[in-house]
Amino acid sequence: MAANVQSDAPANILVPVGSLGAGVQADEVRYGLEAGADVIAADAGSTDSGAAYLALGISKYSREAVKRDLAILMAAQAEAGIPLLIGSCGQSGGDQGLEWTRDIATEVARELHITPRIAVIRSEQDAGTLKAKNAQGKIRPLAPHGPLSDAVIDQCEHIVAAMGPEPYIAALEAGADIVLGGRTSDPAVLAAFALWRGAPAGAAWHAGKVGECGAQCTANVLRGRGVLLRIGSEGFEVEPLHLQNRCTTHSVSAHLLYENSDPIRLTEPGGEVDVSQARYEQASERVVRVTGSRWRPIPYTMKLEGVVAGPYQTMMLIGIADPEVLAELETFHDRQHAALCERTRQTFGAEAGDFHISLRMYGWNALSGQKVPPGTPPPREVGVLCVITAETQSLANRIAKACNPYLFHFPLKPGIELPSYGFVFSPADIECGRVYEFKLNHVLEVSDPLEVVRTEWVDL
Repeated sequence: MAANVQSDAPANILVPVGSLGAGVQADEVRYGLEAGADVIAADAGSTDSGAAYLALGISKYSREAVKRDLAILMAAQAEAGIPLLIGSCGQSGGDQGLEWTRDIATEVARELHITPRIAVIRSEQDAGTLKAKNAQGKIRPLAPHGPLSDAVIDQCEHIVAAMGPEPYIAALEAGADIVLGGRTSDPAVLAAFALWRGAPAGAAWHAGKVGECGAQCTANVLRGRGVLLRIGSEGFEVEPLHLQNRCTTHSVSAHLLYENSDPIRLTEPGGEVDVSQARYEQASERVVRVTGSRWRPIPYTMKLEGVVAGPYQTMMLIGIADPEVLAELETFHDRQHAALCERTRQTFGAEAGDFHISLRMYGWNALSGQKVPPGTPPPREVGVLCVITAETQSLANRIAKACNPYLFHFPLKPGIELPSYGFVFSPADIECGRVYEFKLNHVLEVSDPLEVVRTEWVDL
């Protein structure tokens, strides 16, 4: 790779998909290359699906899906001779997910008979480093959390720090053809190449935010997977890679509301994107041009994500269509829940420990857990998900088995003939495994963006 040169020429970023493994389309990649792509960049992870992915080091996408996408992108990289950047590898960006992605990439390289120079950037943190930083006052909480304790650091199974673009730029400077990154700010991996080229930070970061989820910023999110970002000295343009899709000023401007509490500002490592003066124009039927995005430098911080292992869960699911029960769901919920808890206490005594049972009534109030407004008509049916939480998987399983009859036959009122509800599965009780929780809502202050990351090179 050539060294960075300040240039007024646009940096054309081919974003093939919102998340690696979600289904890259070869024809869209071909269009992006023919349209002059300078780099292929994509995100591969998120915290959206919960803490278990970081704790267990697994991806929510299958190995086959990720390998398929990588095969298309690595072949395109080799053909066009442009870099390929992937952020937050393996879903969580922890070391296990990063190594999993690295192994898939080396396998693909062998099958394609190519030998790209691959940089692997780790952002998982060890407890000793974080304790030292904490003692120096370099870790501070984000609301509503309080100060971080060493005890919480020790509890965490894995902790990652979300990187900015600088480690990717350093890898490009060192001649990387492919960069596989650990946990990374979603827009950073898309903005990196343009920043390396000398594009204005406001335009590069705003474009990265708009393009982070691929075709999610288009008028038809179900048509196509990716977008092409053209980032220049005056702003940037967004174009869908699918020829039958289009971007609109609404679809592009609205994306700053996505996973962001402020529609005007977006905080990233080392700065803040300010779009209060941004102007969105329909440059053509399919393309939107954005100008006026600004970047305000702030002290450099990296968001910390850490997971703690908790108790174990077992679940059972029943369906209810009994009109009498459906007419008094609140009463039924409260009586059945009380009966399940009492059954557990009577059966297990002190062994039950700090158990918990929840009944989530899908079709009624499962998501909110709140009482519905008075006068809400009864549903035609509900699914009652019983989730049992206990200190061990064995105990959660045994509580479920003890409670099974109360799920199957529990009457709305005492003294009536026992009803029957429909178990969805047989066996009825299903192990869910351990519960994992995100425990950190803190940022790490660093004087150098490369300070707590490590870059390794794959020898092919």
